[in-house]
Amino acid sequence: GWPTTTTYVNAWQPGAGPARFPDNWGIPIPPGAHLLIEIHYGFGFAGEVDSTVMNLEFVDEPENVRPISVGWLMGSGSMTDGPLVIPPNQISTFHQEAYPFWNDKSLLAICPHMHLLGESYKVWMETPDQDSIPLVDVPDWDFRWQFYYYFQQPQLAPAGAALKSIGQYDNTVNNPDNPNSPPITVYDGGLTTDEMFLCYFIYANYQEGDEDIILDPDLITTVKENRVIELKMYPNPATDQLRIELPMISGLPLLRITDGYGKVVREELVRPGASVQNTQDLSPGNYYVQLQSEGQIHGGWFTKVE
Repeated sequence: GWPTTTTYVNAWQPGAGPARFPDNWGIPIPPGAHLLIEIHYGFGFAGEVDSTVMNLEFVDEPENVRPISVGWLMGSGSMTDGPLVIPPNQISTFHQEAYPFWNDKSLLAICPHMHLLGESYKVWMETPDQDSIPLVDVPDWDFRWQFYYYFQQPQLAPAGAALKSIGQYDNTVNNPDNPNSPPITVYDGGLTTDEMFLCYFIYANYQEGDEDIILDPDLITTVKENRVIELKMYPNPATDQLRIELPMISGLPLLRITDGYGKVVREELVRPGASVQNTQDLSPGNYYVQLQSEGQIHGGWFTKVE
């Protein structure tokens, strides 16, 4: 932690998998650097033996590796209604806003962070063209589920884009995780019984074609080394209807539409040819259409507008 941290590398929490990146992407470690690991322990572990092992994969030719940046882009300094002070017997709401990108970036993963009073955390991006792109929505925060959520595919963050959020904290007796009984005023701090309002990102400088890379582990397992075959959809952006040109494949493949948070909003079996989807009931935003059959994935993004 501060003041020794000069380049944040990554974090791991119990229950999370290893940090994996696309082939030939990695975190640069300069020559002569010291690697430090900071471990947070819970209560009751005094005198115990720690058997932690950390595995790192190094490369022989770093000049061929695309550099990745990892760090919190939104914190208490990004709050528009701070400081982070949570009075007792109240449900408090706070907001963040940050403009961290001077050039186009590809966002790989996101990690919202709160402590025991956290109730919900929602983060989205607003582009200079006024598009609103959802990034993560945790409606029922659980301190034991704090890890990096990888996007299905890298999300383009254009230069000048704003990162915005809304977070809610429950400092009442109705919160079963509240460490204080009766509740007391809780402040921003490093202890678990304090609170935090942070959002970490894994990202890199954008290159053309990044949005076609598959990051979602389920998609990686299914598609392996194959790329997603682009679906033809129009009009895009869509208002009331979206026409999807379906490939000529056997059987009745499953067509799935998910919103920007990965929530499935529609599933149906379709026949080859064309599918006309009614989009009137969809909220404005970005949606991903996926058709899976015979070991191939056809997919693509469309935008719903008013």
